[in-house]
Amino acid sequence: GIVVTGAVVRLTGSGLGCNTWPHCTAGSFTPHEAMGIHSFVEFGNRLLTFVLVAVAIGALVRCYRIKITAQLMALCWINLVSIALQAVIGGVSVRVGLNPFVVALHLLMSVAIILVNVKMIWLVGPHSSEAVDGLTMGLVRATVAMMC
Repeated sequence: GIVVTGAVVRLTGSGLGCNTWPHCTAGSFTPHEAMGIHSFVEFGNRLLTFVLVAVAIGALVRCYRIKITAQLMALCWINLVSIALQAVIGGVSVRVGLNPFVVALHLLMSVAIILVNVKMIWLVGPHSSEAVDGLTMGLVRATVAMMC
């Protein structure tokens, strides 16, 4: 979902709709009507990050509550840290006026995060040698769904 909204941001030219990252405008995290539609498109994309962080934290907490492989635990941490890093890269892309190389890095980071989540799904799937309960499987699947 966030990759699609990121593409909408790029295709509509809304990347600088909120031009003072992490703020939308100086002193405000939210857009104002006078700023036009582009600020709302950009702000909506930014808000999805919080959904991803919440799901990633939920998966990580769940991993701590049950016995889980070290590889899956590492992937949960990589996922959470990568989402935060992705937000910073997005902020840098705004700060450098949407430099194409930074925007490309932002997209590539999204692809890497998706791959981490696909690996997480693989590890908790029915072919896994370790039994994982339904809640953990659901949290991992929700994380992947949100990343896709």
